[in-house]
Amino acid sequence: MQSRQILEAGLRWRLGIGERSRVTLDPWLPTPHTFKTQSKHPHLPPMVADMIDADLKTWWGDLISRLFNSQEA
Repeated sequence: MQSRQILEAGLRWRLGIGERSRVTLDPWLPTPHTFKTQSKHPHLPPMVADMIDADLKTWWGDLISRLFNSQEA
């Protein structure tokens, strides 16, 4: 249990289709340190899946560039 903090510091979600990954709460970005978004746009979707076109398996690039800072986008 003592090493749990060290382990959690480096853990990130494996996104898959993003249906269980929360945009502002979960560590899903490849950005070092927290792996969480620092963007605070008021219209950020709740789930990562809301930014992915499920049929085409691609990100909604225009949405992402509007909602996130350039480094995170």
